[in-house]
Order: sequence, then structure tokens, then C-alpha cells
Amino acid sequence: VTKAETELERVRMGLGIGSDESKKAARDVADAQRGLEDAGYGVEDAQYALIDAEADLKAFRENANVSTRDLREAEINLARAKLSLTEANLKQSDQTVVLSELQKEFNEVTYGAGEGTDRYTEAMDALTEAKKANQEASKALEDAKQNEIEANENLQKSVEDLTKAQWDLFDAEKALAELRNTTPAGVVGKAEAEVDK
Repeated sequence: VTKAETELERVRMGLGIGSDESKKAARDVADAQRGLEDAGYGVEDAQYALIDAEADLKAFRENANVSTRDLREAEINLARAKLSLTEANLKQSDQTVVLSELQKEFNEVTYGAGEGTDRYTEAMDALTEAKKANQEASKALEDAKQNEIEANENLQKSVEDLTKAQWDLFDAEKALAELRNTTPAGVVGKAEAEVDK
């Protein structure tokens, strides 16, 4: 429980700008920023390629001496330029999401995560589970102690019953011995013979 409480406090308060986790998160953010910048250049390149492909197609259409094949290749180049622009825009959008998530992680690691964040919820869930496990262990220990008390009481009663039975046996043997001493030997011998059958 103490470990989970400590982790929750670390998550809630953050680790500070100088922590190893914060430094790693800052590097990840910087990498994502460079990736977003590169994706932006990819969009620009795709836009320029699209403008060039549109201009080439327009020029081919205005030129009566252009072959059908050259015209078709210009149309294909335009279509590919449009696809490239779409892909570049998707990459830039994806990179924006990645940067946003990494920036959020950096802020949570460095300055702390508040209620409702995934990091805080995970730490709180871990604490709740640790407390539950601790309660279950305490209950199991209490049950074991109660079982031990009951077992000791049962053992004590069994020892008392055994002692009583031994005294009863001793008294019965004593009474039997007295009976043998007062009973004629022939009667005792005949009774013992009957018992042996």
C-alpha cells in the first residue's frame, strides 16, 4: 500500500524538470516537433508538385502537337500529385496528434497529473487494488488466528476427554480386578472363554 501511495503522490505532484523521466519526455517532444516540421515540409513539397503537375497538364492540353500518351502521363502525374498531397496532409495530422500526446505526457510527468488523466487513474487504481489486497490479507490472517484458537481449544478438549477416558479405563480395570478377586476362579475362567470365542 505504501508503494502505491508513493507512486500516486509521484504521479500527482510530477517528478520535476530535472528528473530522468522528464528529460526523456522532453526529448520525445522535441523529436515529435521535428517530425511535425518535416511533415509540414512534405505538405509544401506535395503542394508544389501538384501545382507543377496542373501546369504541365494545362500546357499539354493547350499544345496540339502533344501525343495522347504524353497527355495521359500528365494526367497520371496530376493524380499522383493529388495522392501525395493527401498522404502528406495525413502524415502531418498524425504527427500533430503524436506531438499533442507527447506534450501531454511531458506535462504530466514533469508537473503532475490531475484527476481524470489516464496516469492518475492508473495510479489510483493500483492504490485501490493494493488496499483491497491488504484488507484481504488482514482478513485471512485474522481468520487463520481464529482457526488456530479454535484448533487449540479443540486440542485441549480432546486432551481432557482422553485424560477422562484413561481415568475411566483405569477405574474399570480396577473394578474388574476387584471383581476377579471376589469371583470364584471357575466362573472367571468360563467367562473369559466365552469372550475369546
